Amino acid sequence: AVAAANGGASGAALRPRPPAKAKRLHGALRKANARAMAALDVQCAEVSAGGDAARVSERLLMFEDLMKYFNYKFGVVYARAGQTTEEEMLGNERGSPRFTEFLDFLGERIALRGWNGYTADLDTKSDASGKHSYFTTWHDFSVMFHVSTLLPFMSDNPQQVARKRYIGNDLVTIVFQDVEDEDDDSDVEWVNSDDEDGGGGEHGDGGAVDGSGDGGERQQMRRRPRPKFTPPTIVSNMLHVFVCVQPLRRNGARCYRVSLCAKEGVPEFGPSMGDSRVFAYGEYFREWLITKLINAERSSLRHPWFARFVARTRHGQLERIVSEYLEERAAAAAAPTPTRSRGSLIKRRSARSLEASDNDGHASSAPPSSSPSSVAPVARGGDLHEAAARAADAAATAKAAAADAELKAVAAAAVARTTGSDADEAEAATAATAAAAAAAAA
Repeated sequence: AVAAANGGASGAALRPRPPAKAKRLHGALRKANARAMAALDVQCAEVSAGGDAARVSERLLMFEDLMKYFNYKFGVVYARAGQTTEEEMLGNERGSPRFTEFLDFLGERIALRGWNGYTADLDTKSDASGKHSYFTTWHDFSVMFHVSTLLPFMSDNPQQVARKRYIGNDLVTIVFQDVEDEDDDSDVEWVNSDDEDGGGGEHGDGGAVDGSGDGGERQQMRRRPRPKFTPPTIVSNMLHVFVCVQPLRRNGARCYRVSLCAKEGVPEFGPSMGDSRVFAYGEYFREWLITKLINAERSSLRHPWFARFVARTRHGQLERIVSEYLEERAAAAAAPTPTRSRGSLIKRRSARSLEASDNDGHASSAPPSSSPSSVAPVARGGDLHEAAARAADAAATAKAAAADAELKAVAAAAVARTTGSDADEAEAATAATAAAAAAAAA
């Protein structure tokens, strides 16, 4: 998977490699492939020595193509200021203008009815999953966003199962944490020292300084509390990474503060967020964010909970490829080779010998135009051909009868030896004599 070590240059964004190169960069899947091949209970050496390596290689390439994917789906949940529970967030029927601005920044608003592109399991026939969604293509990747406020809203269902059905099955979800006052984007605020205890409180820096309040009141500087989000807020076994985005304005310009939380066991992934974790609105941030989302999903698949399913699937597919190849080899080896019957060989040999004798007769006779008897050898040769064919058939029938008689004689002798009867032994001897005579006649 495309990844960059955290702690790189501040704000440095790493783009995923183009698909032509990304096809060979699935490091985690390669390791799972190696483990699966080691566990196969077959003689894989037979595959490479069987002479059909090209066909096996083609099947393995097709198998790898099935394991690659270029379609991604991510959830986008709108959270108003102060909302901290799943029911509150999923219960927002519509978002704010800032949320709409962020969605337009992510992708293009599309009508689902009649949509022919990547659907991400959304209904495109009857509007059962809403009328609109947001979609984008990026470096030949197709990305669909499951937006909470665009999914069906049920006023009588506080859990919003229709929305949870889609967002709860995504691996990565964006939580848009809206604010009441985005213009005051400073990280610190001033409070009267009489209203707050001295420095070093929960929110930070402490240290009393002279303020500009009336009467020279002393004021306290503290760090402004930020909206909080914890992963258990949205309960799901599938959700592994949450990307929290908060809108800000700095010097009148649109900015976003980004934070990230992931389940324990998800490997680190890039690109780095830098020190400030604040990005200006623009193409650079969009490139960085989609890269982060795609890498987050790829890293989630390397979580132990997913890795065992991936390894088991690959093991089963590889075992099927090898077993099918070995079955085809065994069937080809067991298939009988076409042979000529003895009767047909006798017929052809008799025909060739008769043709040779006819040719000798033609060579010693007069020219056909001067003698009316020159046609006789041809007619005689045709009769001899038919006679030879009948003789060959009769010989084959006699030989089969002799073999049958011999088999019966052997069986009778075995029975006689078992029972110890002299009469049976005499009958067996008679049968053996008859079989010998039949074989001689044949």
